[in-house]
Amino acid sequence: MRATVRYELGARRHPAIRPGTAAVGLLLCLPGCHGGNDDQSPPPRLVPAMSPVVLDVPVPADFTYLERESSELSSGGSRWVTHYYEGSASPISVVAFYQEQMPLSRWKLVNRQTERGVRTLRFEKSREGCEVRITPKRKLGRSVEVFVTIYPRGEGISPPEKGP
Repeated sequence: MRATVRYELGARRHPAIRPGTAAVGLLLCLPGCHGGNDDQSPPPRLVPAMSPVVLDVPVPADFTYLERESSELSSGGSRWVTHYYEGSASPISVVAFYQEQMPLSRWKLVNRQTERGVRTLRFEKSREGCEVRITPKRKLGRSVEVFVTIYPRGEGISPPEKGP
């Protein structure tokens, strides 16, 4: 038997496939064949580094600590920390990481903000505050910079003067 192709109104139809069968097959494929951006899917989950530089502030594994741009100061039971990290992940994944991991070190999320692509999370615990700022880098790939600042909360607390 010879297969024939008929033309109806400019559409090709194969006699072995009925229009109803094709429609059912297409509907079955659609949920798994979206192929586009799905904003509802969760971001890839990041895992914490085994040995973070600051014990109570997690950092995603494989992120690089930029020591030359970072600083720490402790005085009178207070600490001031400014750390820079960079790594390959989407900003949304990094935000999800800090929202999940910081409470495990008793940090409470008090504020979240996005401005011009920079995402800022503010946390508090006891007498300290911590700000985590996530900035996409302007190069190829999914590279981000993470800027972590820890500071004492309360009135009249300021970093001590640096010596000569």
